Amino acid sequence: MALPTLSPAAKVDDADFRRTLRGIQVPVGTTAADVMRPGFWVHHYDKIAVGDLLEITSADFELDCEARVIRKKDGLIGLRLLRLRDAEKVEAPVADEAPVELPALPDNYLVNHAPKTGWRVWSKVPSRELVRDIKSKPDAYNWAINHARLAEEIAA
Repeated sequence: MALPTLSPAAKVDDADFRRTLRGIQVPVGTTAADVMRPGFWVHHYDKIAVGDLLEITSADFELDCEARVIRKKDGLIGLRLLRLRDAEKVEAPVADEAPVELPALPDNYLVNHAPKTGWRVWSKVPSRELVRDIKSKPDAYNWAINHARLAEEIAA
């Protein structure tokens, strides 16, 4: 049985919209609850538009989240939280896993665990998830090391 495919007659056009990705650094100690408060953005109301994506970090990266601007009215900005890195929850070790001697991670890589996605490997800059659903922390470290080695080979 053949798998379904998109018809050759289907239209696949460029998107007819524009969105802006804004990188915003907030003071250390700012929480996700703070940035989600519509009045938090009052001094930047004119710079931010509906549909903009906001990549929000604190200087110490304890706050690291992405949000989309979904409404703007009367000096207030409404956001939808798309991604939140919660340092306390994400970095917690998984129960039933014995401590293992792990090799050093390459620069710009981060390994963490989330209940729904398992062990994940992230790049720090830009902050992107590279892979998820890895079964163990040592396997995630090995994946990051191999990925860094491959990136160096490609760059050379």
